Amino acid sequence: MIFLRKLKSSAPEKEEKNARDQNSIQEDTGLQNHPITGAWGGVNPQGEIVFDLFVERLEVPESIRMKVEPGRPPLEIGREGEMHVRECQVGVVVRPDIARSIGEWLIQKATEASAGIVKGGEGHA
Repeated sequence: MIFLRKLKSSAPEKEEKNARDQNSIQEDTGLQNHPITGAWGGVNPQGEIVFDLFVERLEVPESIRMKVEPGRPPLEIGREGEMHVRECQVGVVVRPDIARSIGEWLIQKATEASAGIVKGGEGHA
């Protein structure tokens, strides 16, 4: 299913709108949402910003030692082979100007979220 959303134009309604004032966002049918807890990357030789967005999680341990006594619930007494994993969800390559624009937009939205300002689906980077 493809959804189209029209963004509000900044031009007054009486003025003739040009192609730059008319926008729509089309979502790919394979659009996925990913939880993200961090990013890892840098600048490539072409001067683009390259980074992976990851989610950090605790890997299932290789073994868990349990103490079992009759009439009592089992009690975990130790784990082996447990480690934190950064699982990359998506890789991104952007030009520096786009990275700056996205970064400023994210900071603005984080500021609004911290202040308890909720605005659904508005704005773009």
